[in-house]
Amino acid sequence: MGKKLLACFAVVLFSMVFAAAGAEAAKKDFGAITADVPDGWTVEDSDNQIAFMAPGNEAALTIIAGATEGAALKDLAQEMSKELGGSAPKESDGGYEFSFKNPNGVECPTFITADEDLGMFMCIMIAGEHPQMAALVNSLEFKE
Repeated sequence: MGKKLLACFAVVLFSMVFAAAGAEAAKKDFGAITADVPDGWTVEDSDNQIAFMAPGNEAALTIIAGATEGAALKDLAQEMSKELGGSAPKESDGGYEFSFKNPNGVECPTFITADEDLGMFMCIMIAGEHPQMAALVNSLEFKE
């Protein structure tokens, strides 16, 4: 599987195309992954979880990344969905998608993918909408 996530993931999540705003993005390293962080967004990086917050906290992107430890992606998706109280995972574009409601009652579309060569997985959870979200999601890459 390629190192970049597919652009159609953003379309599936939002059912519409977001235009990227004119703000600059800076490529940053977060352990197992890299991302182009839009100007003005804040990031909290702890252990295997990274939270990206849009200005004014109008939207958030949370990533959990780690080693697959030989587990099948389908099993990881089922385990993650169960832990979050989510819907049944469905296969989608090189990974699995499901949704769950966060503690504030916001529906969070979620996508989990893996790079089998690196033995790493990435679970991407989105809360809210923002014009720069699709570009941020599409910039996510596993590090070699």
